Amino acid sequence: MTRLGALQQFSNAPQSLYMSAHTFGLPMTQGVQFSAAGYDIDLLVMPQRHLWTLSGRLLGASAYNQAILNGSTTVQSDVDDLGSFCFNAVPHGTYMLMLLLDDIDILVKNLVVGFNT
Repeated sequence: MTRLGALQQFSNAPQSLYMSAHTFGLPMTQGVQFSAAGYDIDLLVMPQRHLWTLSGRLLGASAYNQAILNGSTTVQSDVDDLGSFCFNAVPHGTYMLMLLLDDIDILVKNLVVGFNT
C-alpha cells in the first residue's frame, strides 16, 4: 500500500477574510484544491448552522472506495463512481482527510474546517 501526502494548490479565501465575512453574517463557501502525484482533490467547506458541510471530489483515480475525516470527530463517506464524497454536520476544528483507494491512500493533513468562535 502506498501512502501519499497531498499539497494545497488553491484556496478562494484567506482565513482572515473568511472569519470577517462570517462575523458580519455573510455565509461563505470556501473552496480548496489539493494535489498528490497525479490526483486532484477539490474540497468545498460550507456553513451549516453552527456546524459545517465538507464535500469533495477526487479526480484522477479509476477506483474509488472510502473517505475518512479524522479530528475532533471521525466520520466516513463512500466515494462514488464520479469520485464525490460528503461529510455533514462537521464541528469546527483541524482534521486529517484520508482517501482510501484500492492500491493507494491519499492524506490531506491539517485541514481546517470552520473557525473558533
